Amino acid sequence: MEQVTHPIAPVFDENSRILILGSFPSVKSREAAFFYGHPQNRFWKVVSGVLGCDCPQTIEEKCTMLLAHHIALWDVIASCRIEGSSDSSIRDAVPTDLSVLLAHAPIRAVFCNGQTAFRLYGRYQEQETGLPATLLPSTSPANAAYSIPRLLESWRIILPALQKYKAACSDIAPGHAFCGKIPLAFASGISVVMSVGSVPIRTHPARTSPARPS
Repeated sequence: MEQVTHPIAPVFDENSRILILGSFPSVKSREAAFFYGHPQNRFWKVVSGVLGCDCPQTIEEKCTMLLAHHIALWDVIASCRIEGSSDSSIRDAVPTDLSVLLAHAPIRAVFCNGQTAFRLYGRYQEQETGLPATLLPSTSPANAAYSIPRLLESWRIILPALQKYKAACSDIAPGHAFCGKIPLAFASGISVVMSVGSVPIRTHPARTSPARPS
């Protein structure tokens, strides 16, 4: 297995209040260059369902929905050895440096999408952030024990953390950047230019934290 570097910039801005962390992008997500790109992953259906929004289809719509509801999104692993998309095959994980995000976003709660993200966050990052994580059932299709209704029930735990900040879905203009703001975005090891709506956004290399011995 070769060492694979995380190719996707995190989604957040200065108004983000909660952080949802996955483990590492699947092959489909890496190909799509955005989080939860596998068509059978339930993440976007579940989060939009919990928020009471239509399920976003494009990257722009997904960023808009997250930022409008003060949600930041990233993964716990910056690089690792991995076979395909299997979390169980992950070796030599190097954690992402969450201080890059936390320096710009007043995150008040952390939620982990699945056991792998939860375990690695607790091992490598919780001590540095000082923020305990809440475990959420994985939205991966591999987690067949959880139907969408069951996932929705479990994921509603994010709502109290957003209660003061939750935007009305009717205030979100599909296809447009949230309030015209430019999200601060950082990618692991790459510097590219992307755009949300008509606004170009430059992403910068993020630092990684050295993994502590297991």
